[in-house]
Amino acid sequence: MKKDIHFPKDDEVHMAIVREKDEGENVWNAYIINTRESKIDTLLLTSKGYSTRQDEDVKTSVLRRQLLNMEPHTAQKAEQIPEELHKLTNEFWLSFYDGNTLYDKKFTFSSHAFESDEHITIPVLEKGGILIK
Repeated sequence: MKKDIHFPKDDEVHMAIVREKDEGENVWNAYIINTRESKIDTLLLTSKGYSTRQDEDVKTSVLRRQLLNMEPHTAQKAEQIPEELHKLTNEFWLSFYDGNTLYDKKFTFSSHAFESDEHITIPVLEKGGILIK
């Protein structure tokens, strides 16, 4: 049963959204950041967008992707977030292994994150953006 599976807490794998130029246009890209001292592998990332406003019921399809592994202190682009999804809450679920231990984390970027000017320097990437630990 799912309740019998123990998912330990992780503080070293993060997600960030970063505004970058792509073919002359400003776009937002989502990144997975591994600040661990060890490689992580068998990464499974799901993403979806939804509205949290009471007068609006909008949900996107769930996208799934697999990444084979990430070396220590690296970042990997997960996806580009299209402009029409900036008004939605964007949710990411990331599962991965470190050795034989399975980790599962949820990252949620509200629609306000895309409007914020309070960017920090993202570890490993060394670019400004919004980081969720």
